[in-house]
Amino acid sequence: MNKVNPEYKADVRYENGKKVLYVQILKALYGMIESALLWYELYVTVLKEEGFVVNAVDKCVGNKFIHGSQCTIAWYVDDNLLAHADAEVVDSVTNSIEKEFPGLVVQKGNELDFLGMEINLRDDGKVNVGTVKFLQKTVQELEEEIGSSLTKTFFYSRWAMVVQG
Repeated sequence: MNKVNPEYKADVRYENGKKVLYVQILKALYGMIESALLWYELYVTVLKEEGFVVNAVDKCVGNKFIHGSQCTIAWYVDDNLLAHADAEVVDSVTNSIEKEFPGLVVQKGNELDFLGMEINLRDDGKVNVGTVKFLQKTVQELEEEIGSSLTKTFFYSRWAMVVQG
């Protein structure tokens, strides 16, 4: 901390032969972590009540077989991605979640945005996943903040990952 801001050097104390610096944080760090955990536990409880089984490897993925096909939901805090072969099942699961957590903003279709990723479901059964728009927005916001233009040449070659489906 002293390397970042030498003004704190005068506040360093020694306790049991070790340097200690006490600081007061402006935001409730512990409360933020605890609230995220409480949200996760509540959300998982609702999904389990709907019959989803949380993935043993990735605890933010749940699966449930509905009408003979797997329904998968992935989430990060309050951003969700829901997939099933039948659009009516997607609507039904979305409506069930909406009853517990009203006010959802839902995107449907072959082009989706999830956690900064552009997901394009192609007609040939493949999926393109890219981050160009997210990166462009990030650079634009940074340029506005610093009041200067950055090199954008890396955006000319579009990166995409194709997933065989």
